[in-house]
Amino acid sequence: MKLSRYAYYSWRVTRNRSTDFLVATLPLLPLLSAQAPYRWAGLYAITGVAAAVGIALFQRRTFDLLAPAMILVGMLLLGAYFSGISNRQALHQVAQLLMIAGVLLVAPQLRASPAAYLASIIVCTAVAALAWSDLSFMSGEIFGNRNLAGAAAACCACVALKIALGDRRRFIVVLSVAPMLLALQVLLVSQSRASALLMAAPIAWIFFPWPRALSQFRATTAVAVLAVVALTPWLVYQPSLAHTNTERAPIAATAVGPAPATPQPSPPSTRGIFNLSSREIIWATITFEIGQNGYHGRGLGRLPSEVLSGRFSGLSAHNGFIQLLYQFGAVGLLLYCSACILVIHHLAQRPLLDPGLGIFVGAMMHEVFEVTLTQNNFGVGLLLWLAALMPLQGANDTRRFRTHGRAA
Repeated sequence: MKLSRYAYYSWRVTRNRSTDFLVATLPLLPLLSAQAPYRWAGLYAITGVAAAVGIALFQRRTFDLLAPAMILVGMLLLGAYFSGISNRQALHQVAQLLMIAGVLLVAPQLRASPAAYLASIIVCTAVAALAWSDLSFMSGEIFGNRNLAGAAAACCACVALKIALGDRRRFIVVLSVAPMLLALQVLLVSQSRASALLMAAPIAWIFFPWPRALSQFRATTAVAVLAVVALTPWLVYQPSLAHTNTERAPIAATAVGPAPATPQPSPPSTRGIFNLSSREIIWATITFEIGQNGYHGRGLGRLPSEVLSGRFSGLSAHNGFIQLLYQFGAVGLLLYCSACILVIHHLAQRPLLDPGLGIFVGAMMHEVFEVTLTQNNFGVGLLLWLAALMPLQGANDTRRFRTHGRAA
């Protein structure tokens, strides 16, 4: 009897505090892609997210974003149709997309205690300071590259911005300035353009003078941004770039024998012809191979590195939309964009002060240069999904916010 009572109270505490744990550890998610031992903090955070989402799914009976969640499940079925689920990478991707679907179902209803938001601000400051120290003093020993460090700091700034805009306490607003300033310093050091877009988009979105009663205008603007960023690889696409300049530098003659009869061209500068750090060459190569496959997907767990060679060997698509097209085909990419449009329309109905839609727009702009929202640096993507979809703290008090014709 005592054991069952203890189990019951333990379950109640876990159920009631799971969202607090999720919010407090949310800024640790980008460390999921960091080097050991810092990666353990990311694993700790994603375990808490999975537990909180599972508990919320068990408690909920109605969901605001059921349709986009089901679209992601449909993408999984489509990917399984193309190649099955026969390897570890495919299983990994199934878990990632199912977690995103779970976040879509429960995140709009998740609310935490004031103490959890305070803890999240403190963790944001710590992670942003870690990213700055990594770039300034540790030569990338934590995150491994500048883009990831910049994305981690920008994510912390987004979380701090959302908490500061929704919390009543003035000292929270003051505390939130620290991670934002640290994130700005990280962006200046890293010179990551993708991370700069990720941080700037929600701030610009908040301060833009949107029409008070026209949520549809905000949604249309965000959908237009989605269309532009999704089409960017095709706007700069040049078939002549496919499979060009991907060879390694020629091998010099040695005592063993002469150099190869047909010398290989040297790699060009890292910026490429469009100043996109040679991403246009990667995009052209992958797009060419997708066209050769009839724009059918290659299935779950398949990575574009399969068709890249030379100095691009082993790299990702460096574009989330191209990578989804490679894996799920044209139909899968259209399904994903449809889910994003449904999310946009949901976020556009929120108070004007809620930066959720701005965060989502920034995440889509970041997706032009990296793969985070669905794969690869998944900790960054999962944080962005949660930061965009979770409600603004205090947003239920309509006297404090300008809403779309519904405020008292």
